[in-house]
Amino acid sequence: MKYTENDLKNIIAICEQDNPTAFSVPGKLADRCRNALAYRDISIRLTKHDKAFLQYVYDKDMDTDAKETLERILS
Repeated sequence: MKYTENDLKNIIAICEQDNPTAFSVPGKLADRCRNALAYRDISIRLTKHDKAFLQYVYDKDMDTDAKETLERILS
C-alpha cells in the first residue's frame, strides 16, 4: 500500500517512542519506513505483527495527525 511521506514519518515517530531494538516489531517497521522514505518508494507492506503493534499503541488522545494515519491503516 502507498502511504504519504507524512504517514511514514508518523509511523516512525510512533515506533521510536519506546526505544525499539533492531529486531523488535517497531524497530523493523521504523527501518522499513525509513527505507521507503530514502528511496522515495513510499510503499510498504504492513505485516499482521505491524498492525497488531499499531493497534496496541493507538490512543484516541494521541496527536491528531498520527491518529489519522493509524485510523487509515487500521480501518
